[in-house]
Amino acid sequence: PVSHPSSGGSFGFGDFVEAFAYPFRFKTSLFFGAVMFAFFSLGQSIVGFGGIFMLSAALTCAMLANTLTFGILANTVENMAQGKLGLNFMPSFEDFSLWDDVIQPFFLMIGVYISSFGPLAAIFLFAFFFVAGSVGPGAKQLNPVQTDAARMVDPELPYAASAAQQSKEVRELLKKTSDEQAKRVQELDDREIQPDITMPKPAVKDPAELDFERTNQMIQEQRKAQLESAVGKTPETLASERATMLKQLLGYGFFFLVLSGLATIWALFYFPAASAVAGYTRSFGAVLNPLVGLDTIRRLGFDYVKILVMGLALLVIAAGVGTVLAFVFMAFNMPGVGNVPAKFVGSFFTFYLSIVFAFVLGSALYKAADRLELPGA
Repeated sequence: PVSHPSSGGSFGFGDFVEAFAYPFRFKTSLFFGAVMFAFFSLGQSIVGFGGIFMLSAALTCAMLANTLTFGILANTVENMAQGKLGLNFMPSFEDFSLWDDVIQPFFLMIGVYISSFGPLAAIFLFAFFFVAGSVGPGAKQLNPVQTDAARMVDPELPYAASAAQQSKEVRELLKKTSDEQAKRVQELDDREIQPDITMPKPAVKDPAELDFERTNQMIQEQRKAQLESAVGKTPETLASERATMLKQLLGYGFFFLVLSGLATIWALFYFPAASAVAGYTRSFGAVLNPLVGLDTIRRLGFDYVKILVMGLALLVIAAGVGTVLAFVFMAFNMPGVGNVPAKFVGSFFTFYLSIVFAFVLGSALYKAADRLELPGA
C-alpha cells in the first residue's frame, strides 16, 4: 500500500493540546455553529411549558443539536482519517449535501447512541417497568414511573388523575361515615345502652372522630393535588416520589445496580470507538456492529487508552464549566425551564468541546491509518 503521510507518527498529549486550538482556526464557523447549537439547546427547555406540541418541538431541537455536532464529528474524522488536514470542521456551502451533512449524520448519531448507551437504556426501561408492574391496581396513588411517563405527554395529566382519585375516595369515605352515623342512631333508638362502670375501659378514639380525621387528611391531599395540577409538583413531592421509586428498585436487591454499572462502563468505554467508526465508515450498519468497533479498538491499541483519558478530561472540563455557570447565574433559575442564561452560555462551551473531541478522534485515526487500513494508507 501507498505510505500514508502519518506513517510513524505518534498520537499523544501534543495532539490533545492542538485540539483546543483547532476550532479557532475557523472563527466564523465556530461562532455561527455555536449560535445555532445554543438556540437548539434552548429550544429543548420549552418542554417545561407542557403540551404535546411543546414536547415535539423540544425533541426536534434536541435531534437538531445532536445532528449538528455529529455532522461536524463525522466530517472532521473523515477528513483527517484520509489525511486531508487543515480543512474546516464545518462543511462548505459549495459542497453542502442534505444527505451527507444532515440525514446521514442523524442516523449515525442514532447508531452511536444505540451501540453505546443502548444496553444501559434497556436495563433502565426494564427496571422501571418492573417497578411499575409491582404496584397493584389498588394502590392509593400513582406510581412515580407512571406519573413521569404521563407528564411527558401532558404535564397536567398525572395531577388531574391524582386529584380525581382522591376526590373519589373522599366521597366514598364521607358516604361511609354518614352510613355509620345513621346506623348508630338507629341502634340508640332500638335499645338503651347501659354504660359498664365496673371495669375501666381503655381510652379509644370515637370511630366518628377517626373518620373525621381521615376525611380531613384526604381533603388536604386533594387540595394539594389540585394546586399541583395548576402550578406543578412541589420539590418535596418530587423528592418523595423519586425516593419511593429508588426504594422500590433497591428493594429488589443490587441486581439492577450491578447491571446498570456494567452498562455504564460499556457506554463510556465504547462511545469513542462508535464515534470513530461513524466518522471513517459513514455506515449505519458498521456503527451498530460492535465487532467493527472492537476491531478498531484492537488496532488502535494503547492509543485508544489515550483517547479515553482525553475524553474523560473533556467531561471533567464540561462538568466544571457547567457548575460554575450554574452558580454564576443561580438567580435566573426558573421553575419548568431551568436556568436559561446558564444553558445558553454553557452551550457555547459544549459546542466548542465537541469539536475538540472530534479533532482528538480524527488525529488518532490519522496517526494510526496504516494499522486501520484506511483509504489512502
